[in-house]
Amino acid sequence: MTVRASARRMAQARLVGLLLAVVVAQTAGATAPPRLVANAPSSQVTPFNKCTPLRPIITGDNLKYQWEETWWVGRAQEWTPVAGENRPSLCITHRCTLGYNPAYRLVAVNSAGRVASRPTVVSAQLVGPRFLSRPPPIVTRVAGRSATVDLEWVLARDTGADAVVLAVTVSPGRNAPVGSSYEKKAVASNMRGPLHLSVSIPQTQAWNDTVLTARAMLQCNSRTAGGPGEAVETTLEPVRLRILGPAAVVPPKVATCPADAVNADYDGWVLRSGDASPRLPSCGACRQLCANTDGCTTWVYGAASDSDRAGQCWLKWTADAYRPTLKAASPTGPWMSGLMPDSEQTCPGTFGVDLDGEVLVRGETNLLANCAACADACDKLPGCNVWVWGYLPSSSRYKECWLKRAAPGRERTPKQASGDGSPWVSNEIQ
Repeated sequence: MTVRASARRMAQARLVGLLLAVVVAQTAGATAPPRLVANAPSSQVTPFNKCTPLRPIITGDNLKYQWEETWWVGRAQEWTPVAGENRPSLCITHRCTLGYNPAYRLVAVNSAGRVASRPTVVSAQLVGPRFLSRPPPIVTRVAGRSATVDLEWVLARDTGADAVVLAVTVSPGRNAPVGSSYEKKAVASNMRGPLHLSVSIPQTQAWNDTVLTARAMLQCNSRTAGGPGEAVETTLEPVRLRILGPAAVVPPKVATCPADAVNADYDGWVLRSGDASPRLPSCGACRQLCANTDGCTTWVYGAASDSDRAGQCWLKWTADAYRPTLKAASPTGPWMSGLMPDSEQTCPGTFGVDLDGEVLVRGETNLLANCAACADACDKLPGCNVWVWGYLPSSSRYKECWLKRAAPGRERTPKQASGDGSPWVSNEIQ
């Protein structure tokens, strides 16, 4: 072998070695293509004007995400990017959609490939308007003490509807002239704030047992805009006027309580027992304690100074704070009760219920200040769809926040320990 041939072979060997090194380096740094691990559902119903997140799972290196939208599933050319939605999850708030339901999918791309999640058709579920405040179920007045009986209903702001209608029907009671019923109405579109409706009844027309029924209607997809004309309404429990004779003796306690307090004992799930807790000096102090207590929707105060219940403050929770159950109602009874507006209720769960599920985070090591913080922690934890919080200060489980994962369709399954005496409040994350 000549020197020249030997040199040529050595150069070729070096070149082959260099090429192999490049291939190995490229192989070691290869980008993993996107892979769809968990799909989104094919359809999803979301409450009107609220959002329910879509969370498909796609793995891979250096992924870039883009959510796409279409009104025509099956037509590839109709998919369009949703502006600004380039995260792994999507939360769209649906309002009036003129009767059509959009679909969404997540597209993930990197240098090694592209994958898209299954389209999810999202439909909005109309929910009746929400009342922020309303008069109590029973309103007591003394004939001749004031010129009018003034009542007010307030609806929450709802920006997604074509229109919101609030109407109150007044049906006078005994001894009222025939045909004296009437209706007062307020209508709003493009709401910029809460909708108020006041009814002022002159004392001369405030007949005993007068019934006032409030109903609120949310109108969506109006026919004038080409939609099917959907509507849903909320009707509240009637308000009844109790008009006492001019000679009636009104207990002094009425003057010391909030104007919306009712001379009654409202029922509910007891959060604070008046028997076993320090007594309070006034109705207002009891109401303030309710406002500062997670989940309190109803307060009951022993306002009669000559009663053995004087100063007792009971705090309770009811599933519907605007439809309380009356344990007892009497214009001379010892109890005064009141309701808390939705804006002052801070616990989005059901008391006395411990929902079941696979434990993701144990409560003994996860103490949180309040119910809302526990719900928020579950919402932010991947896989968590059930939270349970210890609400009872006298319990050793107070402030424990358990985060769980329940199988589909079993998110509302309570454990056997639920019921009377349970220290838990819980709910699902939708």
